[in-house]
Amino acid sequence: MSPSFQRLATLTVSTKRSVINVGTGRKGLPSIMLEDIRALPLFAVDPETRLRLGLDSPYILLQTFMEYYPDVIVGDVLVTDEGEYPIRSIQQVPWKGAYRLGLIVEDQKQKV
Repeated sequence: MSPSFQRLATLTVSTKRSVINVGTGRKGLPSIMLEDIRALPLFAVDPETRLRLGLDSPYILLQTFMEYYPDVIVGDVLVTDEGEYPIRSIQQVPWKGAYRLGLIVEDQKQKV
């Protein structure tokens, strides 16, 4: 982790994922996939980004940046001490010679 990113990444997060039971075809309860990931604190998505990415949601959208993990997908859930947030969008973002993941999540406790 670069020193500049490490100073800014003050949030520790995990991710959860629901897997489909092959036998029943039903989605199971989400379970932890990744743990103890450093991320930037969540902050509001600006209206321009929301429009550009075509993110239509009745909920407040928040974003963060974290270390690059190829196993994070749209539909996973970002878990923080404050709550759980479904991941709506993922972008791979260059950051000083490395890549970070830009995540946009829904705060389903707050409507727009």
